[in-house]
Parts: sequence; C-alpha cells; structure tokens
Amino acid sequence: MSTFVLVPGGFVEGSHWREVANRLRKAGYRVEAIEQSPSAGHDPAALGDLAPTASPSR
Repeated sequence: MSTFVLVPGGFVEGSHWREVANRLRKAGYRVEAIEQSPSAGHDPAALGDLAPTASPSR
C-alpha cells in the first residue's frame, strides 16, 4: 500500500488537503497531511525576507 504525504505551501495549513486526503483514503491509500511546515513556526512573517534565498535558485 502506498502512502501519500501532503505538504502545505504558500502559508496555508494542512486542512487545505482535506478533500484530497479523503479521496485518497477512500481509494485505499495511507495519507499523512502535514499541518504546518516546521520552518514557518507560528508566525510566518517571522521568516523575514526570503528574496536573498530565492534569488540564487531561479
């Protein structure tokens, strides 16, 4: 049996995956939906300006 790990992005939480997760479970898959990226913490604004990090990866 396959397992899907659903990871939120763009400052959203794992609940955005609820419908997808339910469909996958009904199809017989195991699903783990991550509630929040560990790097985001409780205040995503605390990450500051990510432009210097993102620029070299373009």
